[in-house]
Parts: sequence; structure tokens; C-alpha cells
Amino acid sequence: MADMQFLEELRDFLREERVIYTVRKYKMAPKLVHVEGVGSCRRVPMGEITGAGDLAPYYTYSGFPTMGDWWAKIRSFIALGEPMYLYRVEVEEEDAP
Repeated sequence: MADMQFLEELRDFLREERVIYTVRKYKMAPKLVHVEGVGSCRRVPMGEITGAGDLAPYYTYSGFPTMGDWWAKIRSFIALGEPMYLYRVEVEEEDAP
């Protein structure tokens, strides 16, 4: 099983909420992944995004307090002009407490 990494505060959000939306610069297939401190999670591709407006329906489960905070963090990892892909990551039920 592949690993998927998150910032500590986002890992905590995933552990508590059982789901998080994340943006990565690589296109990845649906897959079971391991998140340290959380366990087995299902990574589900949601598609390519082109700007912050594409994320509006998802930011509530981004782990960030505002869209602006989420977008700023995305931009700190992904440079302008690079592709951006949205994923839904869900904790697998068998790992639920």
C-alpha cells in the first residue's frame, strides 16, 4: 500500500472528520493509501482544477478555515502553470474507532 502524506494539522482533520479534499500536482489513480497516524484511506480522484473557484464546493472539508488559506497553501506547493488535481481522501471504515 502506498503512503500519502499530509501536514500534521490536516492529518488531524482527516482523523477527526474521516474525509478531506486535497490538491496535488500529480495525476494519480484511485487507490488505497496509508496515512501515518490515520490508517488505510481511499484516494478518489475528482479531476483537474484550474483555479481557486473550482474548489469552492469542497473547502469545508479541506482542513483550512477559509478558501483563501487553502489556496495560499496550494500555491506554496504548486507553482503557477503546473497542473493541479483534486482528490477526496476517505478513512476506510475498518480502521474507524
